[in-house]
Amino acid sequence: MERELILALKALKQKTGIAVDAYSSTFNFLYTADEKIPFEYSGGYTDGLQDKKQNVTLFKFRFKRDTYYGVIRGSGDVERNYAMFICSYLENSITQEESLPKADFLRSIVFGECSGMQVVKYMRKYAVPPVPCYVLLITAKSNTASDIAEFLESYTMNGVDTATPVSDDSCVFVKFLTSESDTEFQSPVDFAEVFWRSLYEETGIRAKIGVGSTVRTLSESMQSYAQAESALKISQSFNSKNNVHSYKEYMLYKMVEDMPPLALMNYYNTLVDGDAKSVFADPDMLGTAEEFLENNLNVSETARKLYMHRNTLTYRLDKIERATGLDIRNFSDAVTFRLCGLLYKILNK
Repeated sequence: MERELILALKALKQKTGIAVDAYSSTFNFLYTADEKIPFEYSGGYTDGLQDKKQNVTLFKFRFKRDTYYGVIRGSGDVERNYAMFICSYLENSITQEESLPKADFLRSIVFGECSGMQVVKYMRKYAVPPVPCYVLLITAKSNTASDIAEFLESYTMNGVDTATPVSDDSCVFVKFLTSESDTEFQSPVDFAEVFWRSLYEETGIRAKIGVGSTVRTLSESMQSYAQAESALKISQSFNSKNNVHSYKEYMLYKMVEDMPPLALMNYYNTLVDGDAKSVFADPDMLGTAEEFLENNLNVSETARKLYMHRNTLTYRLDKIERATGLDIRNFSDAVTFRLCGLLYKILNK
């Protein structure tokens, strides 16, 4: 019960910015949506109490069949209205999932706003089997999310895959692996690549797709969604021209990012010295190198994508080698260069 209440309070904070401290009916502290509000209950009247001295508003509310108390900062008319709104919001939230459309209900699940019991209710209501799934986050220009969600309906052949817009320019798609037909693609990335091409060829929409890893059941889909969102954010740091981005691509980035800043600086200074630093500070040179790495060290493909003559590209690769001592046409040197690039980006972001 308290877990569902905490999720409801988290959702309230995300949607409205109002932070509520929750107490049990016997005034045992349960949860704070922010920094705990200094407050001591002295007894007496509780519903709508405004303590001017402690500058808080205390109110009573029901969630499911239990009674709780909430505390918010401030003791004026605005806070009194907030308290009334919060009571209504929390008391109504227990039935909201029953009236939510399927897509909206699923969106709440992947956003982590639903309890385990609510996920079970969704699965029972829409006959979703306990099978692995993964999440795609698709972004494009403004006001295309609904069009993308509609287009995704042609990819929901098992009856449980669901697409839902999450903003004017973003759409979430949850793909369930229910049968052999749903595992015909080698990986979620493979599926996303096929979908991207179809979307562009049939609608002209140029999208970016973040791909989360496959998780065991729908109850873990929030992890896959977070990974898909993270993959898109990190890809922007690399100014990547690719259209599909997997979280696994950037695991090295995350591992390096979690290291102490002093250690990062020491590694960077060890690997990158003298003229090498000028390469990483030059957007054109760094962009050329990263495009070459993203195209699997293929000179012809990189030159084509950069609209650059092959000889010009070769000249730039030679220049990078002279400055850094790394021939990124060689796999091991390419790995070292990628690591140096990660260190540079993290230290300068």
